[in-house]
Amino acid sequence: MFWKRKPKASDGGQPLPPQVRNALDATDQPDLEDSLDDDMLEFVAFAMLTRHGRSHAPADPSSLDNLYAALVKRLSVDRRRRLEQAVRQIVMKGETGVLALLPFMQGETDRTVISTAALDYAMLMPRVNGDPLSGPKFLVSRFDEAKGNDAVRLGILTGLILLGDERLLPLVKGRWKEFQSAEDRRRLAASRSGSEGNSKLT
Repeated sequence: MFWKRKPKASDGGQPLPPQVRNALDATDQPDLEDSLDDDMLEFVAFAMLTRHGRSHAPADPSSLDNLYAALVKRLSVDRRRRLEQAVRQIVMKGETGVLALLPFMQGETDRTVISTAALDYAMLMPRVNGDPLSGPKFLVSRFDEAKGNDAVRLGILTGLILLGDERLLPLVKGRWKEFQSAEDRRRLAASRSGSEGNSKLT
């Protein structure tokens, strides 16, 4: 994978290959992603995500929408999951901010990628005014804003359940009732957190 070949090319102070730098400088170019092969698309996405995490921009990475849509269309779920893991590692090292993970909960279609990103976001988001539940509370707000997108809502709620923190019960209790699909409800019921089941979530 690209981060194994060039682990320092994360746009974090190390020079980027010219092709990647040119792509990053042309992020407003229509259909930019069409000019990149799959490996370069992944590399550019990694660089853009980590750059976004350092931008302190509002939590709406619209500039990444088209690029992430291309990731969903062209890269396998496994590759997108590994990309999320690579971005998480950069966040954990303090080389970028947690906003770098947000696109994985906005443009993604696979529930497992979304739930992993939600779990990571909840754990890594800095506390606001000392509140230890800052991350989960932020994700609940994203859950509420994502009405009409059941994949995102299901992934976020699954990630919160997997945190296994009983302090979250008031935030998530009864949320499963908002899903009309029996399959979505089954998936939530199948989520487990340590040795705890989900009876307390009803």
